[in-house]
Amino acid sequence: MLKKYKILPLLALFALLLAACGGDGTDNGEEEPVEGDAADTGEEEPAGGEPVVLDLWIFEGEEEFLQQLVDLFNEQHDDIRLELTLIPEDDYTVKIELALAAGAPPDIGFVFDLTWIKAGHFLNLDDMVASEGLNLDDYFPGAMQAYCVFEGEVYCFGSYSGGMVMFYNKDMFDAIGETYPSSTEPMTVDEYAALAAKFANNAENIEDRVWGGSADIMLYWSDTRYLFSEDGLTATIDDEATIHAHQVLADMMENGSAMAGADYDLIDADYVFVEGKLAMWLIDNVIGVTFAEEANMRYGVIPVPVEKEGDLPWVSSWTDAFGVFAGSDNPEEAIEFIAFLASEGSQIRADLGMQPFNLSLADEIGWADENEGRQELMQVMALSRDPVFIPDFWGVIDPLWDAWEFITSGEMTAQEAFEDAAPYVQESLDEAWETWNSIGE
Repeated sequence: MLKKYKILPLLALFALLLAACGGDGTDNGEEEPVEGDAADTGEEEPAGGEPVVLDLWIFEGEEEFLQQLVDLFNEQHDDIRLELTLIPEDDYTVKIELALAAGAPPDIGFVFDLTWIKAGHFLNLDDMVASEGLNLDDYFPGAMQAYCVFEGEVYCFGSYSGGMVMFYNKDMFDAIGETYPSSTEPMTVDEYAALAAKFANNAENIEDRVWGGSADIMLYWSDTRYLFSEDGLTATIDDEATIHAHQVLADMMENGSAMAGADYDLIDADYVFVEGKLAMWLIDNVIGVTFAEEANMRYGVIPVPVEKEGDLPWVSSWTDAFGVFAGSDNPEEAIEFIAFLASEGSQIRADLGMQPFNLSLADEIGWADENEGRQELMQVMALSRDPVFIPDFWGVIDPLWDAWEFITSGEMTAQEAFEDAAPYVQESLDEAWETWNSIGE
Protein backbone atom coordinates (compact mmCIF):
# COMPACT_ATOMS: atom_id res chain seq x y z
CA MET A 1 0.00 0.00 0.00
CA LEU A 2 1.33 3.41 -0.91
CA LYS A 3 1.87 5.89 1.85
CA LYS A 4 -0.81 8.56 2.20
CA TYR A 5 0.53 11.49 0.25
CA LYS A 6 0.98 14.89 1.73
CA ILE A 7 -0.56 17.18 -0.86
CA LEU A 8 0.74 20.71 -0.41
CA PRO A 9 -0.20 23.53 -2.77
CA LEU A 10 2.72 25.34 -4.34
CA LEU A 11 2.00 28.65 -2.68
CA ALA A 12 1.99 27.09 0.76
CA LEU A 13 5.25 25.34 -0.02
CA PHE A 14 6.87 28.60 -1.13
CA ALA A 15 5.62 30.29 2.02
CA LEU A 16 7.26 27.61 4.14
CA LEU A 17 10.50 28.03 2.25
CA LEU A 18 10.40 31.78 2.79
CA ALA A 19 9.75 31.34 6.50
CA ALA A 20 12.63 28.90 6.77
CA CYS A 21 14.91 31.52 5.30
CA GLY A 22 13.80 34.09 7.83
CA GLY A 23 11.49 36.08 5.53
CA ASP A 24 9.22 38.40 7.48
CA GLY A 25 6.97 39.50 4.65
CA THR A 26 8.53 42.96 4.36
CA ASP A 27 10.52 42.25 1.19
CA ASN A 28 8.52 43.38 -1.83
CA GLY A 29 10.92 41.74 -4.26
CA GLU A 30 13.20 44.73 -4.78
CA GLU A 31 16.36 42.78 -5.55
CA GLU A 32 19.43 44.55 -6.87
CA PRO A 33 18.71 46.02 -10.32
CA VAL A 34 20.33 44.17 -13.20
CA GLU A 35 23.66 45.72 -14.08
CA GLY A 36 23.34 47.99 -17.07
CA ASP A 37 19.56 48.19 -16.95
CA ALA A 38 17.53 51.32 -17.60
CA ALA A 39 18.13 52.69 -14.11
CA ASP A 40 21.86 52.92 -14.83
CA THR A 41 21.92 54.17 -18.42
CA GLY A 42 22.22 57.85 -17.55
CA GLU A 43 19.65 58.76 -20.18
CA GLU A 44 18.51 62.36 -20.12
CA GLU A 45 15.03 63.03 -18.82
CA PRO A 46 12.48 64.29 -21.36
CA ALA A 47 11.96 68.02 -21.46
CA GLY A 48 8.45 67.68 -20.06
CA GLY A 49 9.64 66.20 -16.75
CA GLU A 50 10.63 62.87 -15.30
CA PRO A 51 9.66 59.74 -17.25
CA VAL A 52 7.10 57.31 -15.89
CA VAL A 53 8.93 54.41 -14.24
CA LEU A 54 7.53 50.91 -14.84
CA ASP A 55 8.53 48.00 -12.62
CA LEU A 56 8.83 44.59 -14.26
CA TRP A 57 9.31 41.57 -11.97
CA ILE A 58 10.33 38.35 -13.69
CA PHE A 59 12.33 35.15 -13.14
CA GLU A 60 16.09 34.94 -13.22
CA GLY A 61 17.71 33.07 -16.09
CA GLU A 62 16.61 35.16 -19.09
CA GLU A 63 19.07 38.01 -18.69
CA GLU A 64 20.20 38.21 -22.33
CA PHE A 65 16.68 38.46 -23.74
CA LEU A 66 15.31 40.65 -20.95
CA GLN A 67 18.12 43.18 -21.15
CA GLN A 68 17.67 43.54 -24.91
CA LEU A 69 13.93 43.95 -24.37
CA VAL A 70 14.38 46.61 -21.69
CA ASP A 71 17.04 48.52 -23.64
CA LEU A 72 15.01 48.58 -26.86
CA PHE A 73 11.82 49.66 -25.10
CA ASN A 74 13.58 52.47 -23.24
CA GLU A 75 15.31 53.57 -26.42
CA GLN A 76 11.96 53.95 -28.18
CA HIS A 77 10.07 55.56 -25.27
CA ASP A 78 11.52 58.82 -23.92
CA ASP A 79 8.59 59.31 -21.56
CA ILE A 80 8.74 55.83 -19.98
CA ARG A 81 11.58 54.01 -18.26
CA LEU A 82 11.25 50.27 -17.74
CA GLU A 83 13.13 48.86 -14.75
CA LEU A 84 13.80 45.17 -14.37
CA THR A 85 13.84 43.13 -11.16
CA LEU A 86 14.99 39.51 -11.42
CA ILE A 87 13.65 37.10 -8.80
CA PRO A 88 14.55 33.42 -8.24
CA GLU A 89 11.74 31.31 -9.65
CA ASP A 90 11.16 29.47 -6.36
CA ASP A 91 10.54 32.80 -4.62
CA TYR A 92 8.44 34.44 -7.30
CA THR A 93 4.90 33.52 -6.26
CA VAL A 94 5.61 34.32 -2.61
CA LYS A 95 6.91 37.79 -3.46
CA ILE A 96 3.95 38.50 -5.72
CA GLU A 97 1.48 37.30 -3.09
CA LEU A 98 3.13 39.52 -0.48
CA ALA A 99 3.06 42.50 -2.83
CA LEU A 100 -0.61 41.89 -3.68
CA ALA A 101 -1.50 41.60 0.00
CA ALA A 102 0.27 44.91 0.66
CA GLY A 103 -1.54 46.57 -2.26
CA ALA A 104 1.79 47.32 -3.95
CA PRO A 105 2.35 44.93 -6.85
CA PRO A 106 4.77 45.78 -9.67
CA ASP A 107 3.36 47.23 -12.86
CA ILE A 108 4.15 44.16 -14.95
CA GLY A 109 4.74 40.52 -14.05
CA PHE A 110 4.50 36.91 -15.13
CA VAL A 111 1.07 35.27 -15.05
CA PHE A 112 2.27 32.32 -13.00
CA ASP A 113 -1.13 31.32 -11.69
CA LEU A 114 -4.55 31.68 -13.34
CA THR A 115 -6.07 32.24 -9.90
CA TRP A 116 -4.51 35.71 -10.09
CA ILE A 117 -6.53 36.44 -13.21
CA LYS A 118 -9.73 35.01 -11.75
CA ALA A 119 -9.22 37.09 -8.61
CA GLY A 120 -8.96 40.26 -10.72
CA HIS A 121 -5.26 40.93 -10.19
CA PHE A 122 -4.46 41.36 -13.91
CA LEU A 123 -5.91 43.87 -16.37
CA ASN A 124 -7.91 42.83 -19.40
CA LEU A 125 -6.00 43.56 -22.63
CA ASP A 126 -8.82 43.20 -25.16
CA ASP A 127 -8.91 46.95 -25.92
CA MET A 128 -5.17 46.96 -26.60
CA VAL A 129 -5.50 43.91 -28.87
CA ALA A 130 -8.17 45.72 -30.86
CA SER A 131 -6.38 49.08 -31.03
CA GLU A 132 -3.11 47.49 -32.11
CA GLY A 133 -4.86 45.29 -34.66
CA LEU A 134 -3.32 42.10 -33.22
CA ASN A 135 -4.53 38.81 -34.66
CA LEU A 136 -4.59 36.23 -31.88
CA ASP A 137 -4.38 33.44 -34.47
CA ASP A 138 -0.79 34.58 -35.14
CA TYR A 139 0.34 33.53 -31.67
CA PHE A 140 1.29 30.08 -30.40
CA PRO A 141 -2.18 28.61 -29.69
CA GLY A 142 -1.54 26.15 -26.86
CA ALA A 143 0.37 28.62 -24.69
CA MET A 144 -1.90 31.54 -25.58
CA GLN A 145 -4.97 29.64 -24.42
CA ALA A 146 -3.33 28.01 -21.39
CA TYR A 147 -1.71 31.15 -19.98
CA CYS A 148 -3.23 34.29 -21.44
CA VAL A 149 -6.88 33.74 -22.34
CA PHE A 150 -9.44 33.44 -19.54
CA GLU A 151 -13.16 33.14 -20.26
CA GLY A 152 -12.50 34.34 -23.80
CA GLU A 153 -10.63 37.50 -22.80
CA VAL A 154 -6.90 38.28 -23.15
CA TYR A 155 -4.73 39.07 -20.13
CA CYS A 156 -1.14 38.58 -21.28
CA PHE A 157 1.32 38.00 -24.12
CA GLY A 158 4.55 36.04 -24.41
CA SER A 159 7.66 36.29 -26.54
CA TYR A 160 8.62 32.69 -27.39
CA SER A 161 6.98 29.33 -28.12
CA GLY A 162 7.97 26.62 -25.67
CA GLY A 163 6.94 22.98 -25.84
CA MET A 164 7.91 19.40 -25.05
CA VAL A 165 8.78 17.53 -28.24
CA MET A 166 10.95 14.61 -29.37
CA PHE A 167 14.28 15.36 -31.08
CA TYR A 168 16.01 12.58 -33.02
CA ASN A 169 19.46 12.09 -34.48
CA LYS A 170 19.15 11.64 -38.25
CA ASP A 171 22.65 10.23 -38.62
CA MET A 172 21.82 7.44 -36.17
CA PHE A 173 18.68 6.61 -38.15
CA ASP A 174 20.67 6.58 -41.40
CA ALA A 175 23.30 4.30 -39.87
CA ILE A 176 20.79 1.48 -39.31
CA GLY A 177 18.67 2.24 -42.39
CA GLU A 178 15.66 3.31 -40.37
CA THR A 179 13.00 5.57 -41.92
CA TYR A 180 12.59 8.95 -40.26
CA PRO A 181 9.44 9.21 -38.12
CA SER A 182 6.60 11.56 -39.09
CA SER A 183 6.62 15.13 -37.81
CA THR A 184 2.81 15.26 -37.86
CA GLU A 185 1.61 11.73 -36.99
CA PRO A 186 2.62 10.56 -33.50
CA MET A 187 3.84 7.10 -32.63
CA THR A 188 2.05 5.13 -29.95
CA VAL A 189 4.06 4.35 -26.84
CA ASP A 190 4.37 0.72 -28.03
CA GLU A 191 5.66 1.80 -31.45
CA TYR A 192 8.10 4.18 -29.80
CA ALA A 193 9.44 1.46 -27.48
CA ALA A 194 9.92 -0.93 -30.40
CA LEU A 195 11.79 1.72 -32.41
CA ALA A 196 14.02 2.69 -29.47
CA ALA A 197 14.99 -0.94 -28.93
CA LYS A 198 16.55 -1.04 -32.42
CA PHE A 199 19.25 1.44 -31.35
CA ALA A 200 19.96 0.23 -27.82
CA ASN A 201 23.29 -1.22 -26.77
CA ASN A 202 23.21 -1.95 -23.05
CA ALA A 203 27.00 -2.26 -22.63
CA GLU A 204 28.39 -2.90 -19.16
CA ASN A 205 30.55 0.24 -19.36
CA ILE A 206 28.26 3.27 -19.42
CA GLU A 207 30.66 5.11 -21.72
CA ASP A 208 29.98 2.48 -24.40
CA ARG A 209 26.20 2.39 -24.07
CA VAL A 210 23.73 3.57 -26.65
CA TRP A 211 20.11 4.38 -25.81
CA GLY A 212 17.19 4.44 -28.19
CA GLY A 213 15.09 7.04 -26.43
CA SER A 214 13.93 8.88 -23.34
CA ALA A 215 11.30 7.59 -20.92
CA ASP A 216 9.65 9.54 -18.15
CA ILE A 217 6.31 9.91 -16.41
CA MET A 218 3.74 11.41 -18.76
CA LEU A 219 2.66 14.19 -16.38
CA TYR A 220 4.42 17.15 -17.93
CA TRP A 221 4.65 16.18 -21.60
CA SER A 222 1.43 14.33 -22.49
CA ASP A 223 -2.20 15.32 -23.02
CA THR A 224 -3.88 16.22 -19.73
CA ARG A 225 -6.86 14.21 -21.02
CA TYR A 226 -4.92 11.07 -20.19
CA LEU A 227 -5.12 11.97 -16.51
CA PHE A 228 -8.46 13.79 -16.24
CA SER A 229 -11.92 13.86 -17.77
CA GLU A 230 -12.70 16.50 -20.39
CA ASP A 231 -14.46 18.67 -17.79
CA GLY A 232 -11.48 18.37 -15.43
CA LEU A 233 -13.59 17.08 -12.54
CA THR A 234 -12.56 13.42 -12.50
CA ALA A 235 -9.11 11.85 -12.26
CA THR A 236 -8.71 9.04 -14.80
CA ILE A 237 -5.11 8.07 -14.05
CA ASP A 238 -6.03 4.44 -13.40
CA ASP A 239 -7.55 3.70 -16.80
CA GLU A 240 -6.12 0.82 -18.81
CA ALA A 241 -4.38 2.88 -21.51
CA THR A 242 -2.59 5.19 -19.05
CA ILE A 243 -1.43 2.31 -16.89
CA HIS A 244 -0.18 0.39 -19.94
CA ALA A 245 1.70 3.41 -21.33
CA HIS A 246 3.55 3.99 -18.06
CA GLN A 247 4.45 0.33 -17.74
CA VAL A 248 5.92 0.38 -21.26
CA LEU A 249 7.99 3.48 -20.44
CA ALA A 250 9.24 1.94 -17.19
CA ASP A 251 10.14 -1.27 -19.04
CA MET A 252 12.20 0.78 -21.51
CA MET A 253 14.28 2.06 -18.61
CA GLU A 254 14.57 -1.44 -17.15
CA ASN A 255 15.76 -3.09 -20.39
CA GLY A 256 18.21 -0.31 -21.25
CA SER A 257 16.54 1.05 -24.38
CA ALA A 258 15.89 4.33 -22.51
CA MET A 259 18.05 6.17 -20.02
CA ALA A 260 17.20 5.28 -16.40
CA GLY A 261 17.52 7.51 -13.35
CA ALA A 262 20.91 6.03 -12.47
CA ASP A 263 22.16 6.81 -15.99
CA TYR A 264 21.29 10.49 -15.58
CA ASP A 265 23.34 10.56 -12.38
CA LEU A 266 26.41 9.47 -14.35
CA ILE A 267 26.01 11.15 -17.71
CA ASP A 268 24.10 14.10 -19.22
CA ALA A 269 21.40 13.31 -21.79
CA ASP A 270 22.09 16.51 -23.76
CA TYR A 271 25.70 15.58 -24.47
CA VAL A 272 24.81 11.92 -25.07
CA PHE A 273 22.36 13.07 -27.73
CA VAL A 274 24.79 15.26 -29.65
CA GLU A 275 27.52 12.61 -29.34
CA GLY A 276 25.36 10.06 -31.16
CA LYS A 277 24.59 7.81 -28.20
CA LEU A 278 20.91 8.71 -27.79
CA ALA A 279 18.68 8.31 -30.84
CA MET A 280 15.53 10.08 -29.58
CA TRP A 281 15.42 12.73 -26.86
CA LEU A 282 12.32 13.97 -25.06
CA ILE A 283 13.16 17.59 -24.27
CA ASP A 284 11.79 21.10 -24.56
CA ASN A 285 12.30 22.78 -27.92
CA VAL A 286 14.52 25.60 -26.64
CA ILE A 287 17.11 23.29 -25.09
CA GLY A 288 16.93 20.82 -27.96
CA VAL A 289 17.55 23.40 -30.68
CA THR A 290 20.35 25.02 -28.70
CA PHE A 291 22.33 21.82 -28.17
CA ALA A 292 21.68 20.35 -31.60
CA GLU A 293 22.63 23.48 -33.51
CA GLU A 294 25.66 24.29 -31.39
CA ALA A 295 26.88 20.76 -32.18
CA ASN A 296 26.05 21.30 -35.89
CA MET A 297 24.22 17.97 -35.97
CA ARG A 298 21.49 16.74 -38.29
CA TYR A 299 18.41 16.56 -36.15
CA GLY A 300 14.72 16.04 -36.67
CA VAL A 301 11.69 16.76 -34.49
CA ILE A 302 8.58 14.62 -33.99
CA PRO A 303 5.55 14.68 -31.69
CA VAL A 304 5.77 12.94 -28.33
CA PRO A 305 4.29 9.41 -28.20
CA VAL A 306 0.58 8.94 -27.54
CA GLU A 307 -1.06 6.27 -25.44
CA LYS A 308 -2.87 4.39 -28.21
CA GLU A 309 -3.66 4.35 -31.91
CA GLY A 310 -5.99 7.14 -32.94
CA ASP A 311 -5.03 9.56 -30.16
CA LEU A 312 -4.49 13.13 -31.36
CA PRO A 313 -0.93 14.50 -31.29
CA TRP A 314 0.00 16.67 -28.35
CA VAL A 315 2.46 19.44 -27.50
CA SER A 316 2.75 20.55 -23.89
CA SER A 317 3.01 24.32 -24.38
CA TRP A 318 4.14 27.41 -22.50
CA THR A 319 5.53 30.93 -22.87
CA ASP A 320 6.77 33.81 -20.73
CA ALA A 321 3.33 35.31 -20.11
CA PHE A 322 3.62 39.05 -19.31
CA GLY A 323 0.59 40.88 -17.92
CA VAL A 324 -0.26 44.18 -16.23
CA PHE A 325 -1.27 44.07 -12.58
CA ALA A 326 -4.58 45.76 -11.78
CA GLY A 327 -2.82 47.57 -8.94
CA SER A 328 -0.29 49.20 -11.28
CA ASP A 329 0.29 52.91 -10.66
CA ASN A 330 0.81 53.38 -14.40
CA PRO A 331 -1.62 51.05 -16.20
CA GLU A 332 -1.66 52.89 -19.54
CA GLU A 333 2.12 52.89 -19.86
CA ALA A 334 2.30 49.27 -18.69
CA ILE A 335 -0.21 48.22 -21.34
CA GLU A 336 1.90 50.13 -23.88
CA PHE A 337 4.80 47.87 -22.90
CA ILE A 338 2.68 44.73 -23.47
CA ALA A 339 1.83 46.03 -26.95
CA PHE A 340 5.55 46.52 -27.56
CA LEU A 341 6.29 43.00 -26.29
CA ALA A 342 3.62 41.50 -28.54
CA SER A 343 5.46 42.85 -31.59
CA GLU A 344 9.12 43.31 -30.73
CA GLY A 345 9.51 40.53 -28.16
CA SER A 346 9.07 37.80 -30.75
CA GLN A 347 11.64 39.44 -33.03
CA ILE A 348 14.24 39.54 -30.25
CA ARG A 349 13.61 35.88 -29.45
CA ALA A 350 14.01 34.97 -33.12
CA ASP A 351 17.31 36.86 -33.27
CA LEU A 352 18.48 34.77 -30.31
CA GLY A 353 17.64 31.56 -32.18
CA MET A 354 14.39 30.72 -30.35
CA GLN A 355 11.04 30.05 -31.98
CA PRO A 356 9.06 33.28 -31.54
CA PHE A 357 5.63 33.45 -29.93
CA ASN A 358 4.29 35.11 -33.07
CA LEU A 359 4.25 32.18 -35.50
CA SER A 360 3.34 34.40 -38.45
CA LEU A 361 6.48 36.42 -37.78
CA ALA A 362 8.51 33.20 -37.81
CA ASP A 363 7.22 32.55 -41.33
CA GLU A 364 7.79 36.14 -42.48
CA ILE A 365 11.41 36.31 -41.37
CA GLY A 366 12.22 32.77 -42.50
CA TRP A 367 13.14 31.52 -39.03
CA ALA A 368 13.18 27.94 -40.30
CA ASP A 369 14.30 28.53 -43.90
CA GLU A 370 16.90 26.01 -45.13
CA ASN A 371 16.96 24.33 -41.72
CA GLU A 372 15.19 20.96 -41.82
CA GLY A 373 15.22 20.56 -38.05
CA ARG A 374 13.52 23.91 -37.47
CA GLN A 375 11.03 23.22 -40.24
CA GLU A 376 10.02 19.97 -38.56
CA LEU A 377 9.89 21.71 -35.19
CA MET A 378 7.43 24.27 -36.53
CA GLN A 379 5.28 21.46 -37.94
CA VAL A 380 5.21 19.75 -34.56
CA MET A 381 4.54 22.93 -32.60
CA ALA A 382 1.62 23.70 -34.91
CA LEU A 383 -0.08 20.62 -33.44
CA SER A 384 -0.51 22.43 -30.11
CA ARG A 385 -4.04 22.24 -28.66
CA ASP A 386 -5.91 23.57 -25.65
CA PRO A 387 -5.34 21.53 -22.49
CA VAL A 388 -7.98 20.43 -20.00
CA PHE A 389 -7.91 23.04 -17.26
CA ILE A 390 -7.04 21.71 -13.80
CA PRO A 391 -6.73 24.22 -10.95
CA ASP A 392 -3.48 23.79 -9.00
CA PHE A 393 -2.42 21.14 -11.51
CA TRP A 394 0.98 20.40 -9.97
CA GLY A 395 -0.43 20.10 -6.49
CA VAL A 396 -3.18 17.78 -7.69
CA ILE A 397 -0.90 15.35 -9.52
CA ASP A 398 1.82 15.37 -6.84
CA PRO A 399 1.08 11.75 -5.73
CA LEU A 400 1.97 10.46 -9.19
CA TRP A 401 5.65 11.36 -8.78
CA ASP A 402 5.88 8.87 -5.92
CA ALA A 403 3.87 6.34 -7.92
CA TRP A 404 6.37 6.63 -10.80
CA GLU A 405 9.24 6.11 -8.39
CA PHE A 406 7.63 2.91 -7.11
CA ILE A 407 7.14 1.71 -10.69
CA THR A 408 10.68 2.42 -11.92
CA SER A 409 12.24 0.95 -8.77
CA GLY A 410 10.35 -2.29 -9.34
CA GLU A 411 8.49 -2.06 -6.04
CA MET A 412 5.12 -1.93 -7.80
CA THR A 413 3.64 -2.45 -11.23
CA ALA A 414 2.10 0.54 -12.96
CA GLN A 415 -1.34 -0.86 -12.26
CA GLU A 416 -0.68 -1.25 -8.52
CA ALA A 417 0.92 2.18 -8.14
CA PHE A 418 -1.60 4.17 -10.17
CA GLU A 419 -4.65 2.44 -8.72
CA ASP A 420 -3.30 3.14 -5.24
CA ALA A 421 -2.59 6.80 -6.02
CA ALA A 422 -5.91 7.47 -7.77
CA PRO A 423 -8.05 8.24 -4.68
CA TYR A 424 -5.49 10.72 -3.36
CA VAL A 425 -5.37 12.52 -6.72
CA GLN A 426 -9.17 12.67 -6.80
CA GLU A 427 -9.30 14.00 -3.24
CA SER A 428 -6.80 16.71 -4.10
CA LEU A 429 -8.66 17.52 -7.33
CA ASP A 430 -11.93 18.01 -5.45
CA GLU A 431 -10.21 20.35 -3.00
CA ALA A 432 -8.59 22.32 -5.83
CA TRP A 433 -11.93 22.87 -7.55
CA GLU A 434 -13.54 23.91 -4.28
CA THR A 435 -10.81 26.52 -3.76
CA TRP A 436 -11.03 27.69 -7.39
CA ASN A 437 -14.81 28.08 -7.26
CA SER A 438 -14.58 30.11 -4.08
CA ILE A 439 -12.34 32.77 -5.67
CA GLY A 440 -14.26 35.99 -6.11
CA GLU A 441 -17.24 34.94 -3.99
